Amino acid sequence: MKTLLFLVKNIFTVTFRRKSNILVYLILPIISVLVSLLIYSNTGSSNMIIGYVDNDKTFFSKELLDSIETLDGYTLKDVKDEDMNGLLADNKIAAAVIIPEGYEDSIYENNIKNIQIVSVKGYETTVWLENYINHHQRNIKDLVFASNGDRESFDAMYKSHAENKLEVYDINLSDDRSKKDTTITSLGFLIMFIMLGQGFAAQTILKEKRERTYYRIASSPVKTSEFLLANIVASMLISLIQIILVLVFLEHVFQINTFVPTNIMISILFVFSLVACGIGLVVTSYSDSSYMASTLNTLILTPTCMIGGCFWPVYIMPKFMQNLSYIVPQRWALEAIEKIQKGYDYTAIVLNLFVLLMFAVVFFVIAILRFRKLKSVEKFV
Repeated sequence: MKTLLFLVKNIFTVTFRRKSNILVYLILPIISVLVSLLIYSNTGSSNMIIGYVDNDKTFFSKELLDSIETLDGYTLKDVKDEDMNGLLADNKIAAAVIIPEGYEDSIYENNIKNIQIVSVKGYETTVWLENYINHHQRNIKDLVFASNGDRESFDAMYKSHAENKLEVYDINLSDDRSKKDTTITSLGFLIMFIMLGQGFAAQTILKEKRERTYYRIASSPVKTSEFLLANIVASMLISLIQIILVLVFLEHVFQINTFVPTNIMISILFVFSLVACGIGLVVTSYSDSSYMASTLNTLILTPTCMIGGCFWPVYIMPKFMQNLSYIVPQRWALEAIEKIQKGYDYTAIVLNLFVLLMFAVVFFVIAILRFRKLKSVEKFV
């Protein structure tokens, strides 16, 4: 125990001897999380601009567009068919409604043509608009059916329907969905910095190899397992400080609600830190130089964070990418946070924590076996 504490103290001394490490481990995570909150908290605050292409230009197409424009949160913009894709790609319109030619005639023929909704932002953006248009179409179909194909009867019923609309009262409710999405994205950046920090912490071993300290330790009574355990303990303490510091700034300094109890949030992120620590040790054990370790860390960190949902919500990715994301630990950690945000109790994330622990065990076993096989004392670069 005395040897372990000595090694942990030595790792802390070596790590924070350089002032730049304080910036990397403690200050940059706070800054990155706050910047992401500022960026993503402003999304969705203004009216959604909906472009429309009216290829029919008749009473019923205009009536549909007028009814959409009365909805709160939507602003209609007339666009040309050839400009639509460019406006969508440039995010100048959130979606486009395309009314086909012959739309009014199809109503009287009891074969209503479908209205197309196009968006690059996915189902989350268009679901409410799509539901509204579908409801509008169902009402017309019911009137066509009730008129039994008689055009005059249909026109009379539609006029009566339009003049006797339901009286609706609106009440402003607090919508926490966008706030939760923003929090998830910000915590994704924290997870990225946890992995980055663990990678740097594991490279302490490389520094000791370069300075030949590692081999003096290996020739002493200190076992390889004790040496690795000391690195794990030191890394986890650094991660714990990092996590607590970021959460304190979020919840108490900037008054930002994560929608997750602090103790549960710390538990999830701490278990993920074990995984990140294991990955860092595996990378270190297979690296012959600091450059190689940095390269491997980058090759692992960036794509896994992208797939795991650290930079954007998983649900906006294609289905096969969503399924693929389960092979990376970031997805399991963020999914656990999302479950608690949705109101599930702690038992709902047991599987997530178990999977994360299994990731950690596998990585630790690989690292320990690899370090035990390292007998070479060649010059380290």
